[in-house]
Amino acid sequence: MRGDSETPVTRMSFLPNSLERYLAVLLSASSIVKCTKMTAYRKASLPLDFIVIGGSTAGLACAYSLQVAGHNVRVLEKADGAYTNVAGGVRSPPNMTRILNRWGLQPYLDVVAHKSRGISFKLTGTGETIGTSLFHDAIMRSLGADYMFIKFSDLHAALKDMALSAGAVIQYNSTVVSVDPQNASVRLEGGEVLRGDIIIAADGFRSFVRPLVADCIPGKSFTANLLCESNTSIPAEKALRNESLRRLLANPEFSIWMGDGHTVWGHPVGGGSYAMGVVWPTALDIFSDHYKDEVSVEAIDFNVAELHSSVQELLSLVEPLRPTLYVPYKPLENLVHESGKVILVGHAAHPLPPNGTQNHAIVIEDAAVLGNLFSHLTSQEEISALVAAFEEIRLPRSADVVKSEIGKIEAVAIPLGPNQAARADGVSTALSIPLTSWDDDIQDNLRAEWEELIRMFDYDADEVAEDWWVKWGCILQRAEAVDCSTEEAIITVTQERSG
Repeated sequence: MRGDSETPVTRMSFLPNSLERYLAVLLSASSIVKCTKMTAYRKASLPLDFIVIGGSTAGLACAYSLQVAGHNVRVLEKADGAYTNVAGGVRSPPNMTRILNRWGLQPYLDVVAHKSRGISFKLTGTGETIGTSLFHDAIMRSLGADYMFIKFSDLHAALKDMALSAGAVIQYNSTVVSVDPQNASVRLEGGEVLRGDIIIAADGFRSFVRPLVADCIPGKSFTANLLCESNTSIPAEKALRNESLRRLLANPEFSIWMGDGHTVWGHPVGGGSYAMGVVWPTALDIFSDHYKDEVSVEAIDFNVAELHSSVQELLSLVEPLRPTLYVPYKPLENLVHESGKVILVGHAAHPLPPNGTQNHAIVIEDAAVLGNLFSHLTSQEEISALVAAFEEIRLPRSADVVKSEIGKIEAVAIPLGPNQAARADGVSTALSIPLTSWDDDIQDNLRAEWEELIRMFDYDADEVAEDWWVKWGCILQRAEAVDCSTEEAIITVTQERSG
């Protein structure tokens, strides 16, 4: 089914250099914004055949966005498609939730997801809460979407259903063994060759397609060079019987327990379950490069005995871990093969630490940009320009997000010593300041942290793609004498002050 959708409400999206000015605009009684009206899910007049390698969230999101843009998409997934019981949670920051809402998922999220009220920082050694950062309602309204918690399996199921309903084909048990970039073809394990117009490589952090497109240059991070991470969950039947967990479930915050070179995190997800993750330094080589092999907490080189009893209790309840070793790489220098027929997306394109705040958001952003750009396609001559536009738009965002996420890991996993004490003091001081007040006495580093948070959340992938088209689309279509005049609208965005 290829039904058109209504044009989404245009929201404010601009970022002055000064956060004081930004907050003032966000919280003003009313603001008038001049913008270009954006058409959602317009259909390309020239359909292309896309082959997507990988059927996880990145591949399914791209399949949906390209299929509703009028193209033909086939997803090749090596697994059998049985994702229904995969443990773990997903954080959906506003820049991700905003896109999912435009895709029609808001009613679904209202049922299966939790709205986060903020972030709570604790210490693993004592269990003490050293500060809580609340997401102010007026700020979140102005950003146009909420920070949500959702089960991975629920998000995956929704994206799969959307892709199939739009008309995409998902082919399971299909392992791609080679890619021919020049001919946009792939060879499957059984010898079958499939050809398309463009290949989308959504095959994850250890992508076998990526070396064809870009060099992976090792990065340096004082905590992340030997980092192992696992995303798991505590099932509802255990969570609801535990007094500590019942309190955590009743208070939908993202909790971060910070320790000696490690961190533990958790948040509620649908159905009464509680998602948890563990990040720790490791020197072991026993861990796989995927999430399929399960191990117990006792089997990893992580000294649980050093944790406070409350944290130990939580970890004793988790499902088996699926740890993966993270090796940091610098952001890639290109996302598109020189042929213009292979595009990297998702974790194949962005070397992020596992399960960070923006890990799934950047996947959804990639899909939104692809669908938006290729919905404009009218001729073969435009293909290379649209492919290049994707790379031009996503490279700077990728570098920005990777830097931010590495910084977050380093901030919460500092080894014992003066730096850790300074971190705790800094967090406590920063979180004592309401987000709605911004005194001149605030330290510059704390000001920068708030600026980065809002800058990450405010990014709108659809608007960036549409802005590119408004700027360059006429040039592309001028030779064909296409009328590409834009309709401008003045909209009024009204925001009520809180309290």
